[in-house]
Amino acid sequence: MTYTPVGSDADIELTTAVDITVKKVDNEVKRTPNAVTWNSDRYTRIDLEGKITLTNYKDKPVVVEIVRHVLGNIDDTGQGGKREMVNPFEDTSFLPDEHTSTWWYGHSWPWWWYHFNGVGRITWTTTLDPATSADHEYRWHYFWR
Repeated sequence: MTYTPVGSDADIELTTAVDITVKKVDNEVKRTPNAVTWNSDRYTRIDLEGKITLTNYKDKPVVVEIVRHVLGNIDDTGQGGKREMVNPFEDTSFLPDEHTSTWWYGHSWPWWWYHFNGVGRITWTTTLDPATSADHEYRWHYFWR
């Protein structure tokens, strides 16, 4: 664990949640060719939607925090989700491990990528009652040349 100052918060991953299942589904819903032109280049807009379903198999309620990162721009979050954009040069929390972060920084992203796109983070905090499921929905888009 890294140092955490007095009065500050830190997340510590203790274990995988037991008796709670997670299902994530993302789908492309629309492509709009030539959606925008910049510097005489045309870009396609790709619209997507997703849903995360959690099911609590415990015999007591649990409070969970769900964090979902997407490449692009968040359009909508359901169920009271908080959305924000991440600075990928300073906040690498969207990268799952050090192997991926090596890839992320070693990859040659197109010069235009950050003009149109970014990294979005959606966060939900929810209470799952015993033997129930809860859906958390979101929509986002990105541009591609």
